[in-house]
Amino acid sequence: MDWIWHFNFYTASYTKGKYQLLILNGHDSHHSKEFETYCQEYNIITLYMPPYSSYLLQPSDVSCFGPLKKVYSR
Repeated sequence: MDWIWHFNFYTASYTKGKYQLLILNGHDSHHSKEFETYCQEYNIITLYMPPYSSYLLQPSDVSCFGPLKKVYSR
């Protein structure tokens, strides 16, 4: 639970609109009743990728951060 509190604390002020999207790798350690309740209370939408597939999908790395990494490295 520490990391979801940390995530919410540091991202809530940057949120545009009511909801935040949190993309998770589907590992069981992320999923608990307490975690889901916290996310509902703070309007955090969880998107679970299939377990052990994040290396294939990497949606943020490919679409968002890939171009940023190229520009930043220049």
